[in-house]
Amino acid sequence: MNTRMTFMRMIDSNALKNTNTTNTVVANHRHIKLAILLPCQILSIICSLFVFINIIYRPSKLIKSIGNHFILPLLITSFIQVTTELSMVENYLHTGIVRPSTNSYCLFFNWYEFSLNGISLFIMLWASIERHIIILSQFVFQIQWKRVVFHYIPLCIAILYPPVCYAYLIFIYNCVNNWNYYELLCTAPCFYQNKILGTMDWLVNIIIPAFSIALANLLLIIRIIHRSTKIRHNPERIKKNRKMTIQLLAISSLFLIFWLPIAVTVDTIIRDRVLLNDNADLAVSVLVAS
Repeated sequence: MNTRMTFMRMIDSNALKNTNTTNTVVANHRHIKLAILLPCQILSIICSLFVFINIIYRPSKLIKSIGNHFILPLLITSFIQVTTELSMVENYLHTGIVRPSTNSYCLFFNWYEFSLNGISLFIMLWASIERHIIILSQFVFQIQWKRVVFHYIPLCIAILYPPVCYAYLIFIYNCVNNWNYYELLCTAPCFYQNKILGTMDWLVNIIIPAFSIALANLLLIIRIIHRSTKIRHNPERIKKNRKMTIQLLAISSLFLIFWLPIAVTVDTIIRDRVLLNDNADLAVSVLVAS
């Protein structure tokens, strides 16, 4: 009997040691992530402020061109995410718990995170599609009603669709959330318990836009190369098209680096879409500033 009791105590002691070791490792990982994000956040804010100041003093050069209109809402979205949502993530990384630990805050945290990520992704998607029109059919936007229909309306939809969509899925959809305040975003919102809704969100709001950005940019490169052979007599036009293409590819490549792993990793979609896309917003701010 005494031998059995001793054996059980040894098992409990080993289990307790393993638990403590696991908690220490997790805490160390959180602190490492925090140490990486903080300096990047500061650099991103500085770069964003530099860009905003240049836009204020030189608006005609930076945002007058219709091809640069997508940069402003993209930069504003990234700046909001870096200064507010990333701070919420850093607070969790510092304490190991979501605070305030309430149902309403977890709902807002999820909606805020998903909406900002979605806005950035859909703006980038439309910019990739619109660049085809600007470079290869530039006269379309000289007609006012076509400029409204094919430029401003799609851009507004890209900005408004994600927050409206996730407002329904997170606030209105009837389900019960089982929050865990010791996990980032308090774990996944309950609409993911519905396999159809979860799969639709993954397809419509992540995988289709991400791969469409890649496809649109690939096709743009092919079309630019093909078109350049026909307009060799206009080197200024070739130079302008090349500059616009490189600009879009540089920004969209950053999004693809961070979004494609999410698009193909369904099981870890919630966790990855937060930290990876915070890094994407940090990188976009630095790239635009440079």
